[in-house]
Amino acid sequence: MPKHPENAPRGSRLRSMALLMAVIGVLAFNAALAKDSGIDWNELSTEQHQVLGKMKAEWDSYTAQRQKRLADGALRWLNMDSAQRSEAQQRFKRWQSLSPEQRKRVRGLYDRYQRMSPDRKRAVRENFRRFRQMSPEHRRMMRDNWKQLTPQQRRYLQQQRLRDQKRRQDQMRRQDHSPNRGGN
Repeated sequence: MPKHPENAPRGSRLRSMALLMAVIGVLAFNAALAKDSGIDWNELSTEQHQVLGKMKAEWDSYTAQRQKRLADGALRWLNMDSAQRSEAQQRFKRWQSLSPEQRKRVRGLYDRYQRMSPDRKRAVRENFRRFRQMSPEHRRMMRDNWKQLTPQQRRYLQQQRLRDQKRRQDQMRRQDHSPNRGGN
């Protein structure tokens, strides 16, 4: 093989180039793995160790994403007051009482919510806030009425509600840009 690659036969140069690209690919892959290797247990604070103590033995088997979620959750827990912790424990107990199918449905709804536009998320939160302010009897009645609707009726009501919300938003925008507004 010639001392200078430019003088090597074309096939040899291609093999060398392919080998070089493979090495670069392996190095890039390893760098990506190292970057996403997760959180070492010893990097967590003493307080996080206390919150996550039961998970120490399995910690290294968790994905980097799960380790991050758990570490972040421990920090949130540590910043809660006793009332907030009590509420969180109740939510966790409710979550644990769900069947695998119910959990799958909740996760699907959460994923769907995450894909919504910011305006749509705001509308969902507002609707939920209003629903929570209703009396338990009124909420129960609304749930029962909703369950009795056919899928087509539900879709129609959802579409109608979206049209009404858009109409109200358009009206508010027109009012905001009205020349008769005070201060303009």
